[in-house]
Amino acid sequence: WMNTYSKEHTMFFLGQLLHPKISAANLYHYFPAREKFWNSLVQIGSEHLVLPAIYGALKRKKLEPHTPRDLWSYLEKISDLNYKRNSEILKQITSLSEIFNKHQVEHVFLKGAAMLVTKHYDALFERMLGDIDILVAENDISEAQKLLINFGYIDKSKVEKRLRTVNVEASLNRRHLNRLIHPNFIACVELHSSIVDKNKYHYLSSKEVLKARKQTTEGF
Repeated sequence: WMNTYSKEHTMFFLGQLLHPKISAANLYHYFPAREKFWNSLVQIGSEHLVLPAIYGALKRKKLEPHTPRDLWSYLEKISDLNYKRNSEILKQITSLSEIFNKHQVEHVFLKGAAMLVTKHYDALFERMLGDIDILVAENDISEAQKLLINFGYIDKSKVEKRLRTVNVEASLNRRHLNRLIHPNFIACVELHSSIVDKNKYHYLSSKEVLKARKQTTEGF
């Protein structure tokens, strides 16, 4: 088992590495590790968008001496780029928050965006974001989309022209509207009317999530 470096072996190591309560002492028996193990770790980490988190965990648990130097340098660069990207995304989130708060749009940030604004762990360095996910009350989602379009956002599926009208009723049959992009910002925005598919709504009610939302000291 310890010498096969199977995917299961690598995944088990990754789970222990990222677990905040598992110490480095529990990981020493993995080292020295062969190149195949590290290649597998990078591949899996890349697939699951956790390369910056891997670097952060290796650093916190002082495992740099056990990590190949070229890999350490690579992970360090990835983490630095992710930090710069997330810093720009946080500015975008701030802009969105200001727009929705000003116009009293009932909303709550989800997933990676929520991690950034609530400052969980070292999220700016370690959390990789694709989109900014925002849950919006169904009665506000049409207004929310219009506000963003007026602010300069464009329907990503219609990059060649601005989106002027939208069939919101049809869109609400999905979890989110079409992704919106802005020429001055880095991330796509997804306005969600639901967190889960409609046939699973009873498992996680959007109304209950909005009801339980909390505001940070910065106003998010």
